[in-house]
Amino acid sequence: MLVIIRDIRSLYTPEDDAVDVQSIVHAMNQFLALLSHDEKQLVIHPIDAPQRRAWANPELYLFHNGIRLENVDEVVGTAVHSVIQTTFSPEGCQKALSAMKTNEFLGELVRMPLGCSICDPIISSSLEALQRPSHLGGYFTGIISVLACIWKTQIVVAPTFIGAEPNVIDRGTQQGTQILQSEQDLGLRFMQSLSKELQSKAQIFKTTQPPERHLCGACQDNRIVPYEGLPVGGLETSLVQLLFQIVEQFVVYLPAQARKNRLAQIERHIKDTQFCWIGAFTNVDPFYDKIQSPIIIVEFDHHSGVFLNSTEPARFHIHTIYATPTVETMGTRC
Repeated sequence: MLVIIRDIRSLYTPEDDAVDVQSIVHAMNQFLALLSHDEKQLVIHPIDAPQRRAWANPELYLFHNGIRLENVDEVVGTAVHSVIQTTFSPEGCQKALSAMKTNEFLGELVRMPLGCSICDPIISSSLEALQRPSHLGGYFTGIISVLACIWKTQIVVAPTFIGAEPNVIDRGTQQGTQILQSEQDLGLRFMQSLSKELQSKAQIFKTTQPPERHLCGACQDNRIVPYEGLPVGGLETSLVQLLFQIVEQFVVYLPAQARKNRLAQIERHIKDTQFCWIGAFTNVDPFYDKIQSPIIIVEFDHHSGVFLNSTEPARFHIHTIYATPTVETMGTRC
């Protein structure tokens, strides 16, 4: 068997994302000004420090980096939220806050003080560099894990992880809050819109066992992930547009111009994009799907219960991942 591997160059080029860097720097400096000397030592690192890879979604404190929001006062917590609001799009900020709310609701259900359980390192070349930075970044990790890196006026928000168990709040003051519903519904709609022949190409396994199918989670940086399923470059325009609606849900954190640039970048590689599906695809089945190209990997996965008592994958427990493969990751070259 002959395997031909293409060396794809110049996937990532500098772009003007029209990011308001000074507002982000101002929000970061306000946050840092509230920290003690010891706390600053925990949150300030070189831009290429190994801490940038130390993200994880479990409630357990796996990496002792940064500060935990439940251990700081309300003023510091508000300053952290200000950094998020200044960096993300309004829709992305709302998505992040909804993930925190559903996690807090889980704590109420199981009578455990889960709260947000989030640590927040800020990455920069030095504290002084935050006055006039050429590059800076930070990550927010826990049930929501997001790394954001900025170079001049360009922003990279990847990798990201958003999980929810459950994904809908059905009681209390936050009743009606839901998250990851669009990713689920659009993915199912795409699969159901395919012809039977195309569905058979996309579906790589018929059951969602074993559980936990996603490949690009914590501690999987630079993993080699094979392309699987259905090539989408030759699909009719309406299906490709639907696929882009799915992808847009995963890059929603990016400000408007950055999101437009990233979607255009993804579109340039549509011929090299594949879609795969695990599980059945009725309106009630749990499933996994993945969209992969040289530019992106997005994964959606229904999980079995961790805190709640579902031994099989179920629609109320969802994990989603967005990563930028090939040559670049974590906002820097590998």
